Amino acid sequence: MLLEDENFAFKSATDIAEAFRPSRAIDAPEVANYCGGWIWATTDLIALALLGHEGVQLYDASMTEWGSDHSLPMETAES
Repeated sequence: MLLEDENFAFKSATDIAEAFRPSRAIDAPEVANYCGGWIWATTDLIALALLGHEGVQLYDASMTEWGSDHSLPMETAES
């Protein structure tokens, strides 16, 4: 999902909302953002905050931490 334009500025609020629509993140009361290594989750968090979403959180250890602990639950596309 590309939230930035060719100058690395955030797209319009309409475009950002449309990008998040399939994930239903905009309608969720709380959203936990994570990624593989801390960068893209922060971009998503800022974009959702710019839209006025107040229930946005960042799991700053992301999949780097979660994925290395095999005792934690995880679903994949194959699950």
